Parts: sequence; structure tokens; C-alpha cells
Amino acid sequence: MRNRVDEGGFRELLEESDDLQSDAMRTARRGLGEYVEAAREARVAAGRSGGRWGVCPVKL
Repeated sequence: MRNRVDEGGFRELLEESDDLQSDAMRTARRGLGEYVEAAREARVAAGRSGGRWGVCPVKL
């Protein structure tokens, strides 16, 4: 016996999954940017310009 896949339903699930992933990444980026900025401010307040491995070259 051969199983059939509901292609329309499968497409809907993929689209919903993409939407959820996009929402999660947006939220994570926003939170990560806030964390990086707070860490930079804390280093400046402590009199250090870079982190353990130097200044982070990435701007978020």
C-alpha cells in the first residue's frame, strides 16, 4: 500500500514553519542587539574597550 501526502497541507505547514522561524529570528536579533549594547556599555564603564578577544567587529 502506498501512502499519499497531502501536498496542499504540507505546503501550509511549511509556510507556517517559515513564519514561526522568521518571527523567532527577529526576536532573537533584537534581544541579542540589546545584550551586545549593554555589554559594550559595561566594558566602557569598567574602563575596558574590548572584550576577552578584542573589540567585536559586528554591528547589530
